[in-house]
Amino acid sequence: MAIFPYYSRYMTTLLFENPGAYAFVRGIPEYASIQGMILFYDTGDGSIVTADLKGLPSSKTIGGSRMFGIHIQEHHMGGIPPIPPLLENRGTAWEAFYTERFRIWEILGKTIVLHDGGDDFMSFPSSVLAPGAKIGCGVIRRSQSV
Repeated sequence: MAIFPYYSRYMTTLLFENPGAYAFVRGIPEYASIQGMILFYDTGDGSIVTADLKGLPSSKTIGGSRMFGIHIQEHHMGGIPPIPPLLENRGTAWEAFYTERFRIWEILGKTIVLHDGGDDFMSFPSSVLAPGAKIGCGVIRRSQSV
């Protein structure tokens, strides 16, 4: 008997399919330690996104986490950013989610931007929780394995 007798189609996509697109994320010179990858998987009706970053500025509070806003440049202007904020733990962050807000073919060639600080998902360019300074970015490219 299998440990997990049922996988959702999203888990199956993550486990057994290659991503349709990716972005290498690098920190700007002041945050050169930041590096990681964001992967995009096509689900037919939306996208699964995974983010895996390290070298992020870390919280000085024991057990604390810092929040980082992350968005696809063109989609963020005047609307809800399609990517939930990242929460770091000891300088690393990982997340996965499903969205119907975009398909892979719509974001190819666009820039993914990492901001210091959280996002209120409403105010752009400024509010108390609006994204802080840009600390990293990467270009979304089609995976060669597709």
